[in-house]
Amino acid sequence: MVIRCIFFFLCFLNISYAQDLSGLWVHDIHGTDPRGFDQIYAILYLKVDDSGKAIGYTYDYHAGSTCSFYLEGDYNLEKNLLKIVNTKKINKSFLHARGMYKLSYEANGDDEFLVGRSRQKGVHGFVLSFGGLFNIALNYRKVKPENYEDIQGYDKLKPHIESLEMNTKTDPKEEDIFEETPIGEVQETEEEVTLEEPQTGEVKKAEELGADVIEVDDEKEEIEAFTKSKENRKNELITSHNVASRKITIEIFDNSRQDEDRISIYVNDSLIEYNLEVTKNPKVIEFILPEDKKIHKVLFVANNMGKVPPNTAKIKYTVDDVSYEEELFTNLRLSKYLEFVIN
Repeated sequence: MVIRCIFFFLCFLNISYAQDLSGLWVHDIHGTDPRGFDQIYAILYLKVDDSGKAIGYTYDYHAGSTCSFYLEGDYNLEKNLLKIVNTKKINKSFLHARGMYKLSYEANGDDEFLVGRSRQKGVHGFVLSFGGLFNIALNYRKVKPENYEDIQGYDKLKPHIESLEMNTKTDPKEEDIFEETPIGEVQETEEEVTLEEPQTGEVKKAEELGADVIEVDDEKEEIEAFTKSKENRKNELITSHNVASRKITIEIFDNSRQDEDRISIYVNDSLIEYNLEVTKNPKVIEFILPEDKKIHKVLFVANNMGKVPPNTAKIKYTVDDVSYEEELFTNLRLSKYLEFVIN
C-alpha cells in the first residue's frame, strides 16, 4: 500500500511538471543565431491551460525571410504529445506556409525541451512533404522569462503575446465594458435604442463629420463607456498621407480566419462605425474630411479580441484616386490610425 502511494505521488509530481508548457521556446542553440538547427530559426510561445488546450504564436526564419502565425492545439498528458497547428496569419513571406506540429516534452535537469517535427498544413503541404515522409525536425528549448528580450524575433511577437496574456486575464470590470453586443442590439436601458446595421457593400456617407454622424444619446451607456475607455489605449500610427481631396473611401474585411472580430472607427473625435463585425465580405465606408482641420486621424479601435486574438482586419482605402492596403492588428490596449494631411 505504501509503495502504491509513493508511486502515485511520484506520478503526480511528474504530471504537474510535464504540464508546465506555457512560455517561450526557441529552436536553436543560443536563441540569437538566425541559422538555428538545419538553417531554420524558430520561436514558439505557448499558453496551455489545465485541460491541455494550447494557444499561442510561432515565428520562424528560413530561406532569407520570416513568417509568424497564431496557433491552436492540445497537449495530451498520457501520450506526452503536443499537437498544434497554425491558424491565423500574422505575417507570411514567400516559401512560408502554415504548419502542423507534433512535439514531445522532455526535461534534462533544469532544462526543458519540446522535440518533434512539423510539416506544411493542407493538401499542398502533404504533397510537398511526400505524404508526410519529409518534414522538419524541431528541438525547442524553454527560455526563462527574464531572458525573453534577448531572443531574436521576440520583439515581433511581443505585442501579440501581451494581447494573449491580457485576453486570458481580463479584469471582470473590463469585461463589463467590452462585452460584445451584436450590431442591431444594445444593452437594456430605460428606452430601447437600435443601431442601424451597415449592409455588405453599403456606402455610408457623411457630408460633414463636424456634425454628429452617429448620435450618441445619454442613454447609450455602452457606447459612452467604450468611447471613454479608448482614451486609455495606446494609439499607433499606420501611415500618413498628404492629400488634396477630402473624400476618403475605406473597405474593411477579414482576409484570414473569420472569428467574430468587431471594430469601431472614429474620424477625429466623431464615431462613424460602432461594433462593426469584420467578415469576409468587405464593408465600404465613405466620408468627407471636415474643412475646419488640416490634419485628420482615422482611428480603428477593437471592440473585442474575437475567438482568436488579436483583433485582425485588412483595409483597402482610396484617396486622390490612389488605392492602398494595410493589415490591422489591434487589441484592448492598442488602437491603430491613419493620418491624412490636407495639402
